[in-house]
Amino acid sequence: MKALKLLILIGLMIPFVLISCDDEPVDPALLVKDETNQPVNSGTMTALVDGDLFTAGSMSGTYSALPDGAGNLLTITGIKPNGQYILIQIANPLPGTYIGNNNTAPETNITMSYREGLNADIFTAFDFIQNQPTGILKITSFNMATRKVSGTFNFVGHLPSALFPIVQVNSGTFTDVGFTLQ
Repeated sequence: MKALKLLILIGLMIPFVLISCDDEPVDPALLVKDETNQPVNSGTMTALVDGDLFTAGSMSGTYSALPDGAGNLLTITGIKPNGQYILIQIANPLPGTYIGNNNTAPETNITMSYREGLNADIFTAFDFIQNQPTGILKITSFNMATRKVSGTFNFVGHLPSALFPIVQVNSGTFTDVGFTLQ
């Protein structure tokens, strides 16, 4: 009985397999490229991480809407080939100086973090023991027309609920980092 059910099932599937293997030309009108939201991986990011030079090998940036109409979130990430990265997020970015990881002001919430590798701990600009932010972000240029942002940053990276280890991220700069609209 099981063999009969299997044969019937295979007999029903064969026509669908044969039909799905047919190649049809694609209508060229469906291949229109969206020129308004092309991925942008430009700009530079450098910093001193515990005194060692961090130079990003690649950059990524996105600008996306926050839930409930709370504005927009800019995320920029500088990544090295070994997976080491520095990430900066700011809600509703404008040129100015901001305290990093100051979660008391959601309209300008900022997160700065550092990760030594893909499987390593994430150090953030917030001292969980003292319950205070430990970073400064300065946006020197934010241009929606060119979709580029520049600025400087410094922070002491902490692990959640731990006094040590910490990571010093100093003299951080990001210049003309491109971002896509999400």
